[in-house]
Amino acid sequence: MDKPNWSELIKQLIERGYTEESIADAVDATQPAIHYLKTGKTQETKYSTGAGIIRLCTLNGISINHKKAPVTANN
Repeated sequence: MDKPNWSELIKQLIERGYTEESIADAVDATQPAIHYLKTGKTQETKYSTGAGIIRLCTLNGISINHKKAPVTANN
């Protein structure tokens, strides 16, 4: 199973009106931890933080699967 792209997920939450601080509050993390995930400085996170980000994404209709569909002969 591929790891979630935390940076992309956080950026999509921000596009929906969240701030780094509001995401941090919602997932019981610090704002700097969210910032480091967003910028890619950190790529690993605590389970509870990751689960919280995924929960927020689910509640906001953000897909955590960013795989492109395979190219077929019909495309």
